[in-house]
Amino acid sequence: MNAKLTKLITATLASLFVLGFSSTAAVHAYNTTPVVPRVDLPADSVVLVALHGFGLSRVSYTQLADKLKGQGIVFEALDVRGFGEQSSSRLDFKESAIEISEHLSALRRQYPNHKLLLLGESMGGALALKVAADKSALVDGVIASEPAYKVNVNPLVYPEVILSLLLRPDSPNRIPLGYAKRVTTMQPFLSDLKAKLKKQRGYSATELWRFRALMKSVPAAVAQLCQTPVLFLQGDSDRLVKPLGTSTLSRIVALAPHKLVTFKKRGHLLLEENQASDDVVSALEGWISEQASSNQQIAKIPDSPQSRLVSSTQISQTEDR
Repeated sequence: MNAKLTKLITATLASLFVLGFSSTAAVHAYNTTPVVPRVDLPADSVVLVALHGFGLSRVSYTQLADKLKGQGIVFEALDVRGFGEQSSSRLDFKESAIEISEHLSALRRQYPNHKLLLLGESMGGALALKVAADKSALVDGVIASEPAYKVNVNPLVYPEVILSLLLRPDSPNRIPLGYAKRVTTMQPFLSDLKAKLKKQRGYSATELWRFRALMKSVPAAVAQLCQTPVLFLQGDSDRLVKPLGTSTLSRIVALAPHKLVTFKKRGHLLLEENQASDDVVSALEGWISEQASSNQQIAKIPDSPQSRLVSSTQISQTEDR
């Protein structure tokens, strides 16, 4: 099989899977500021690290971080490679997982006596589940909002994207604005999302294929989380992915401490872009409180060399006491 034919096949398959898997999210980019320990944290405080969805960045979690402020939560959000302040980097979820794991290691050393939870939505939820499965010693629980791998949209509604991927598989291809309507039909959120898509850089067929591979790996990751508590969140009016996919994930391991909460008349985004409603926040606070007070032993990691990734900016912390 020659190289051109291989590229055509890769581009075609990527176009058939990627367009249904987007989510909004925003996070803080990495910087060189060391993680500063909060020695005054109450014993029942938790550290929460958030991962955003496709096409967004760490900033999308600002509203959620503000709503959780004062609940005994240290809230951090990270930019995934290819987005936000890392938008100049190519999508590479293996490298992203390594960076996230190293950041979690740094946080674990700074907060050895507090539960460390991973949160993510859509793409971010899939990545959170993967990291938790691969590095169970770092994570005490996962919140995965709409991480399903089953598409609820016909990719042929975007023929211009398929044609572009076929003809220019190595060139950046922009996500069409019609995609935004699959995320939401509510204004002003729809207009805001379209504006962000216009500014978003394009993604090559190779990058989209990596994205598809990440989403398809979710069931295998969940199957490894036999002892790790997981909270699945899903809107029953999601037009981007099938709600049934998320409920299926929550039942992969029958006896695992996994919980599914479904929200009526809610679409694809529940946590990001100012979409965190009071009922969603209440569900989060209740589950986080359960984890903070549970008798589950806090995950510990063996001594190892200093992590090369030292910090991310914190969106929100517990209120000063």
